[in-house]
Amino acid sequence: MSLLRTESLAISVGGWYVCSNLNFRLEPGQHWGILGGNGIGKTTLLLTLAGLRPPAAGKVYIEETPLAAIRRRDLSRKLGVLFQDSHDIFPGSVMETVLIGRHPWLPVWSFEGEEDYALALAALRDVAMETMAHRQVNTLSGGERRRLALATLLLQDPRIWLLDEPTNHLDLKHQINLMGLIRSRVDEAQGGLVMVLHDVNLITRFCSHVILMQDHETMLSGPVGEVVTQETLERLYRHPIRQVNAEGRSLYFPA
Repeated sequence: MSLLRTESLAISVGGWYVCSNLNFRLEPGQHWGILGGNGIGKTTLLLTLAGLRPPAAGKVYIEETPLAAIRRRDLSRKLGVLFQDSHDIFPGSVMETVLIGRHPWLPVWSFEGEEDYALALAALRDVAMETMAHRQVNTLSGGERRRLALATLLLQDPRIWLLDEPTNHLDLKHQINLMGLIRSRVDEAQGGLVMVLHDVNLITRFCSHVILMQDHETMLSGPVGEVVTQETLERLYRHPIRQVNAEGRSLYFPA
């Protein structure tokens, strides 16, 4: 059974279509990356898959149930979203913020208990922020806020992960560590991952499948090893690409 699938999905923005007949399946164990130029509709596609934006036509299914028919609380146990940027709507500490990830799992009108705090601290430890639990969120750097958002998603523990540029604001070490952590957690849950990235080499390293959004309504998708080539990337970005082979991997750079 597919974790997520679309049926004849059409997405419209300002009179033009991001896609008009998208039939997509996310199967357990798959890690999909989305590549494309600025303004092509990558975030819009991700938000539509998450049920946060209505499609122009077609349907999205979560484990064969129409997404529109799933209660939000139930959906948040199955599906987690990481937005492109984090915004501090309310003041609070790092611990108070990460505990938001437990809310879908708590009984209605209940407060967090010792187990919830222990799980929250473990999530912070996974992103190297356990010593910051009592810091105010508005004192964090951009990279620290990004790690906090990822810790919140770890605590939410969904099977379906939809991530919009998860490496935003992260230094090189944290990019690699957290991408590996995300992939491990998805695999442990027999889940699936769809993420927007701008780094081709992170896609080839951490994803099994890829969608290339070449222009409005034109997509190329499939296994990374078949889809990502020097030729397809040059068409995608309309810029010369240099391919370098190192330690059995192909790396791609702008020429």
